[in-house]
Order: sequence, then C-alpha cells, then structure tokens
Amino acid sequence: ARAARDPQQEALGDTGWQVQLDHGWVAWFPGDKQFNGPQEKPLRYVVGKWDFEARFTSPTEGVQVNLTTKKSRPLRLRPAGEDPDPAPGPPLPRGSARTP
Repeated sequence: ARAARDPQQEALGDTGWQVQLDHGWVAWFPGDKQFNGPQEKPLRYVVGKWDFEARFTSPTEGVQVNLTTKKSRPLRLRPAGEDPDPAPGPPLPRGSARTP
C-alpha cells in the first residue's frame, strides 16, 4: 500500500526528485516552497520543525542538509520510468518530517 501524501505536497505536484532515506529513495518535496528545478543558489525550506537546505551539484543530483542536525541526504532526479515513490514509508502526521 502506498503512503498517504501531505495534501499540501500533493497540491504542489510531483517534483520528479527523490531523497534517500534510511529505507530507500522516496519522493522529495521542499516543504511549502515551489520547486522549478535545480538552481545555482541553495534552496532553503522548512518541513515540520526542521530547517533544510538543498544544494544541487548537477542537473540530476544534489544533497539535502538539515540545518539543525547537519545530517545530509542525497537527492536525485528520479530515473525515467521509475515509480514516483518506490519505497514509501508510513503516513506522516501533517506538518512533520519523516526523518531529520
């Protein structure tokens, strides 16, 4: 069964990007920010109580950094033909993050 997405994320649409969590790659959404593709400048956003920054190293790769814990996670443009959320986790309470 697929995990429920936050209605706010659903309204912003699929970014086509994924973040690698402990259980695999999942769809990536930069909080409540509109995402129009990688930029040279880092993208700062908030998910739940956590402040993040996404930095893009190429048109298809980047890194997400939790600005409080300094934990970083790889970002990638979803490979063509791959399920948008191949390893969904459990549904999240509204306004919370899966893993900081």
